[in-house]
Amino acid sequence: MDSLENARALYTFEEAQETSFETATTSAPDLLIPQTFRRFRPEWLGFPHPQKRSDIRDAIVNITGFIPFGFCLFLYLRVSGEFSQTGALWCAVLIGGLTSLAIELSQVFLPTRDSSALDLINNIIATLAGSMLGRVASRRTHRLSRVP
Repeated sequence: MDSLENARALYTFEEAQETSFETATTSAPDLLIPQTFRRFRPEWLGFPHPQKRSDIRDAIVNITGFIPFGFCLFLYLRVSGEFSQTGALWCAVLIGGLTSLAIELSQVFLPTRDSSALDLINNIIATLAGSMLGRVASRRTHRLSRVP
């Protein structure tokens, strides 16, 4: 531990289960710990700088979560019969993007979460990839169903 010669205050945290701690010096105010934690300036859709190893893991989780979403949504829209293949693909991507945007914006209000534009981009790309996989699967299923 560094020397405490230049310290302005020393909080010993000797009190148990308290929200107020007295300083061991006379020149600093007592430390008050709030009951709830709120971020001072929440960031809306920020890019993580510098990038960390956990950002790669988050990207993988986001992509693997939204590929099945895009796949199933595309197939649902296609089976409903109201959309062409192209229309179902772009509608699925739009719904996936709006869903991801809602998730990312709601994370601004959660102190343990970060609102990230990178997550939004990854989710949209993953929804597009899932929708394209759904398009390939529906073409193959349609082709197989026509074979006598």
